[in-house]
Amino acid sequence: MLRHTGRKDCWSALQAIAAEGAEAHIAEDLSLPGLFHPKVKYTAANTAGMGRIAADARAAKQRITAFCTFNRFDERPQQEIEWCGRVA
Repeated sequence: MLRHTGRKDCWSALQAIAAEGAEAHIAEDLSLPGLFHPKVKYTAANTAGMGRIAADARAAKQRITAFCTFNRFDERPQQEIEWCGRVA
């Protein structure tokens, strides 16, 4: 939804709507497709990626309030449990 503001990145979009933070969809590869930036692809797959998210959020006076997962427990419970562990 933040892309619909027309702002250059997710952080300025959050500021434009006077939000203090956002829930972020986290994909199976631990990318964060809803957090957009013209030069950065956000990821939680490694320490550097998490550091970048934290630094950019802090600089914008924003925060990630939750990582949202879209799971398929009914189809593949063991994989979903493992993925939730990686996200945590």
